[in-house]
Amino acid sequence: MNPFKNTFVCITLIVIQLFCLLFINTYGLIRDYYTLTNPDVKDVEVLKIGHAIEGSPIFKTYANYTGTDAGYGFYSPNVGSEFVMSFAVVDCDGKLLGEHQAPISLRQKESKARFNLCTFPMMERIMLGEPNEIYDKYFEVMMHQIAKNINDSYETGNKVVSEIYIHQPAQIQEALDGKTEKLALLERYTFRF
Repeated sequence: MNPFKNTFVCITLIVIQLFCLLFINTYGLIRDYYTLTNPDVKDVEVLKIGHAIEGSPIFKTYANYTGTDAGYGFYSPNVGSEFVMSFAVVDCDGKLLGEHQAPISLRQKESKARFNLCTFPMMERIMLGEPNEIYDKYFEVMMHQIAKNINDSYETGNKVVSEIYIHQPAQIQEALDGKTEKLALLERYTFRF
């Protein structure tokens, strides 16, 4: 007997799938709303219920296998990096010689793509939200190499101040008041050459 010939089974599967899609997207929107308006809110009943349903083994397994756990974010445009790098080259007198956001030697499309790949650990570190010795050492080595590359293109360059900023989106009320996102300093390194 083919179970898909049975109308009841088909309707039940469709209802389950529609519930999953509706729940994931609605819960995602509500969670994002509360995160943007007040990131410290954790005692909202809707978020507790949604987290319990989303974390249940049956729902989680079904959503993973069917791909419904992606939510509306799957269909959003590919956003840019959540961090910005800045390199300021200074001579021995303290005069600013130039500012850059990436190594100067990156001219080909492939080299820019490879540079973007090496910055993926930065996103992992930002997502951790707490200090991590391995990532911090990786940052320092990577930033030193980029700073050296940039400094080498200046004859009188003495030091490079390297900074990593992360985007902080404006809260809903701030956006209504006309304020836009701001950049918060994550790391600062000063390298002398």
